Amino acid sequence: METVNIVTLSLSGLMLLFVGAMRLSNPIKTYLNNSGIRLENDVNLLNEMRGVSAVMLFGGLISRS
Repeated sequence: METVNIVTLSLSGLMLLFVGAMRLSNPIKTYLNNSGIRLENDVNLLNEMRGVSAVMLFGGLISRS
């Protein structure tokens, strides 16, 4: 049972790392490809999206260590 938990947490950490990095690097393209949501070039909205992406990225980093 412990092996299943380790594998599950490792995979979820890798997914958080990948999604957080992709959304942090280019949020306009990533949101359009994944959900069809169009983000305008509004600075405030892009900062909000990057903030959530940074939390996902660091959550993945913490869960991997």
